Amino acid sequence: CSSVFGYLVNDGEEACQLLRERLDELGLPVEVLNGGVPGYNIYQTRDRFEKRIAEYQPDIVILYLGYNDLPYVTSAKPDARQFRVRDGLFAPSWKRRLSPSVFGSFLGNRLGLSSPKPRRHWGSEPSPIGESQFRENYLDLVAIARRENADVFVCTQALAAHPKIDPTLKAFLPTDSEQQAGAIELAKWLHDTIESLAGQTDCQFIDAYVEIPGTAEFLGDDVHLTRKGEERLAELWAEKVNSICTARNP
Repeated sequence: CSSVFGYLVNDGEEACQLLRERLDELGLPVEVLNGGVPGYNIYQTRDRFEKRIAEYQPDIVILYLGYNDLPYVTSAKPDARQFRVRDGLFAPSWKRRLSPSVFGSFLGNRLGLSSPKPRRHWGSEPSPIGESQFRENYLDLVAIARRENADVFVCTQALAAHPKIDPTLKAFLPTDSEQQAGAIELAKWLHDTIESLAGQTDCQFIDAYVEIPGTAEFLGDDVHLTRKGEERLAELWAEKVNSICTARNP
């Protein structure tokens, strides 16, 4: 997803690159692959992992995703084609120039030329079938990673929809107080579900939702990290990876 890709920072400032640098400083020279693709949910990530990532036989896989799955989590038809398939990696150039979801987002986030718009799913509740589909997709992705004998680290995402929401980030959530409360509940559902899945699969758990404050210092919008946020996420990852490697090779 775009929050792994490093949507609001320059190349080399995303958490994956910073993780590599921190591990190198700790005497753990490793290769770090960033598999994030803007807009991808678990459906597409699962396919990408099998076709593009698995061949590298990673020793550790860190899952930092779930936010892009919320549209189908709150849908009555979570297996609809619109959620499962993306027609090409990016929309056609003419569509990207005109689409408010891509071009407008770029202007708003990078250049500050447009007003932010809350995501449609904020304020909605998970549907029973949507919640079930999310769990199934997440478990499938963990299983696929483990097929390559990788250790899987599960990480929640830093989000603006937080009980201690920063007033400067409220523009990315519904203005209606009831819907805003619903957005925070939806984010909490995502956090709790991912934590539960980590325990269910016996994966290493990293809680970025709790450890990274939902403030403008760390978030540039509802989900994308600032340079400070990327640094903090890299620190959380490095701490966990280092502890595991140290335990294996005392």
